[in-house]
Amino acid sequence: MLLKCFLQKITTFLGRTRFATHVSASVVSSAIWRSVRSFDHVTIFGNHLFVGACLNALRVLKEEVPETFQIINARVEFIAQSPGSGILHSRPVLIFLSTKMASLPTSELAGILAHEACHISLEEGSLLSKEVEERRCIEYQCKILKELGVDQQVIAEVQEAIKTEYWKIPIFKRNW
Repeated sequence: MLLKCFLQKITTFLGRTRFATHVSASVVSSAIWRSVRSFDHVTIFGNHLFVGACLNALRVLKEEVPETFQIINARVEFIAQSPGSGILHSRPVLIFLSTKMASLPTSELAGILAHEACHISLEEGSLLSKEVEERRCIEYQCKILKELGVDQQVIAEVQEAIKTEYWKIPIFKRNW
């Protein structure tokens, strides 16, 4: 039932775009979404490793950075394992994370979720360019990573990501 609801939201929000078709096809044609779990108001779809990693990251945010967790809990309905990573500003918000995210340390995945929470906060009436928005979200992500005690080398790599102009890559091709 939740999967059907999720697919309906994708179709309603995106219509027949390449990303909607890509995600729907990957969901229907593969078995990557074998596990579905909820954490407060957020439902996570993915394989067992992915769902477990997201649950742990949400727990860390709830305990260590509750204001960030509250943004996610209030505005995000689904976090889904996907061929690509990104966020869809529907109502409610849908977060897509690539399978590779499940192999990250919990604090780093929590930082990625904090990055997405920043986008959610900026979305309301934002007139920022994508580059400026990404810079702000990377700054916020790095702030959270520091609070969570992540190694400075990892934080430096996150800061360097802005140079790749990753926001110009379509969501379904963001396979990091």
